[in-house]
Amino acid sequence: MLVPLCSGQETLIEGRVIDGQSGDPLPFSTIAIIGTAAGSISNQDGQFRIEVGGRDTLEVRCTGFSSKCFALADIESSYFEIRLFPAISQLAEFTVIEADERALKYIDQAKKQLLKSGYTRSKAFLELFTEKDSLPTELLEVYYNADLRDAGIEGLEYKSGRVAVAPVNNSFFMSLSMSQVIQSHNPLNSAGFPESPFSLKRNEMNKLYDFKLIEFKSGEKTVYFDAKPANSESFFSGFFSIDEKMNVTEIEFSIQNPNRTPFIPLFETDSLRPLTLDIKWLYSQQETGVAPYLIDFNYSYVSAIPIGEGYTGPWLERRIQSDGLIYFYDFNTPFFSPEFSYGTVLNDYQKLLNTPFHEALWEVGRPFVESERFKRNQEFIAENGTLKNYRKQDEYRKFGGLQSVVDHSNVFWSDTARLRLNLIYHDPTAISGRTSTPRRQRFNLDVELYFDIIQVDSMISHFSQCIFDVYDSYYALESDSLTDLFLNLHFDLCEVERRKMEGSIASIDDISPKELLNLYELSSKRFNRATERYFRDTDSGSSLRALEKYNEELMPVTGVNNVELFLFPDAQELFQEGN
Repeated sequence: MLVPLCSGQETLIEGRVIDGQSGDPLPFSTIAIIGTAAGSISNQDGQFRIEVGGRDTLEVRCTGFSSKCFALADIESSYFEIRLFPAISQLAEFTVIEADERALKYIDQAKKQLLKSGYTRSKAFLELFTEKDSLPTELLEVYYNADLRDAGIEGLEYKSGRVAVAPVNNSFFMSLSMSQVIQSHNPLNSAGFPESPFSLKRNEMNKLYDFKLIEFKSGEKTVYFDAKPANSESFFSGFFSIDEKMNVTEIEFSIQNPNRTPFIPLFETDSLRPLTLDIKWLYSQQETGVAPYLIDFNYSYVSAIPIGEGYTGPWLERRIQSDGLIYFYDFNTPFFSPEFSYGTVLNDYQKLLNTPFHEALWEVGRPFVESERFKRNQEFIAENGTLKNYRKQDEYRKFGGLQSVVDHSNVFWSDTARLRLNLIYHDPTAISGRTSTPRRQRFNLDVELYFDIIQVDSMISHFSQCIFDVYDSYYALESDSLTDLFLNLHFDLCEVERRKMEGSIASIDDISPKELLNLYELSSKRFNRATERYFRDTDSGSSLRALEKYNEELMPVTGVNNVELFLFPDAQELFQEGN
């Protein structure tokens, strides 16, 4: 069906980018609106989706292909196919030079350009799917704020995520720290990865590598670097491309059976060989220099687990294939950072399971279209596994298999989510020999007011939640009949302040992000003052009379009678522990 694009009207258009000669899809092509910072990329199938105005002009680019521009006013359909043709179609249009000194010169120039890349901040989206013996076992989607410098990732700040897992042969596979692994890779610094020419001195390169330079008459150049056979398990092979303006556009690394890898098996007896690893960095020009707009990473290996007595053979073998990417977009316009502190270093899964889910972010839609393979895997896991943060009803399903990778679970406030001392570290002897230490300094009850803002154009959404952080809480006092009462009244104090904040927010029409953050800061300060007053009034939980008084004040707001719940055994069945 043809849908005319009216001038000035915002329209969602979809399409597919393909190779004009072979008809193959062109994944990770950039689709940009000329004159703006807006844009998108094509997925693994070449498909894309972008919101445009009738007067906009699109520019579509893919490394190695001639770009195309489209005035949307001339297009009569909301779905169209874009054919890009190779920039070099004749063999005579380029020259191949073996082991030329110019190859080393271009490597030096590329390194200098990457090192000159300044700091920039962007939104980022991670997509990862894993198959075990060709069956889907894991899907992971995470939004971040990305700090980029020296053409690599300096940091990834968690925003929101969702995950789906399914058992294969009664076992799960989980990429617990994939973002940390990819973050640690930088073309200029090998970190836990094999070395490459970008991390070597010039006099080392010829000893370890064979080079091939391809120079195109258009001005583009590609340098291939192949590790010599004796070094093939210690050094990446691959290539990099630079455009006619000498800007780095693409770097690709590949290796089989590396003897140095950031991947660590969960158990020492497990084996991760043979391992194949491919990492591709795609770059674009930003105000601060070249910056990655996409990292495409793929790895496969055979997981070999001893199942005999004494951890000996026979071995159970499973083939693992993981394919992921991180897409960087909206440079210099990152997300609002969630107001919540992770005192303890947590992996992606732990952050996902211990942070509230802000549904508004996912209602906006992903920054690029799901591939057909991704959709098939999601449907398979929805039927055979468990999803978290994909649908509202997922919140009420026990997320099978994940408790084995999460030591603790933060508690989100509700009138039935009550705290118990056994949720946190409790050791009355932890400060032994220091009996003079005041009671107030012998515990930490880390209750925080989580606050998040989503802004898309003129749409502003916020979300708040009181969280008891089990990772950073501890109690080094003897417990008694008042301890759980003490913990829960403190938790309820946070909820009361949260509701006051929400009331203030609701009273302001067309509230701005700045006003939202100001109200959050005010509420946080109020809660901190109320916390210290509560600890002082109750003598750190030892005064029953003071605790009863706080219970009377809080109960009309929260609807929870903590004295009845925790001081009368017959009432214990009225609440559930945790959430």
